[in-house]
Amino acid sequence: GVPVVSTFHAGIPELIDHKKSGILVKEKDSKALAKAMIRLLANPNESKKYAKRARRKVEKEFNLHKQIIVQERYYDTLLKKQS
Repeated sequence: GVPVVSTFHAGIPELIDHKKSGILVKEKDSKALAKAMIRLLANPNESKKYAKRARRKVEKEFNLHKQIIVQERYYDTLLKKQS
């Protein structure tokens, strides 16, 4: 339920859509990171929108029950290939 400011690193862009559910900047760019934080602090409505969108995405796509189903499908596929 909080706005996210992070970097384009590893799996982070899988969770955060840049300028939709948070702000992502290049790695090791402390100025861009600070600028993004200041932007969100100066725009509370934008911050709230990002936070809500991020929360919805996590609830929709990273739900434990759904993730277990996805994992089961992966295992089923792998086991069928080995048969």
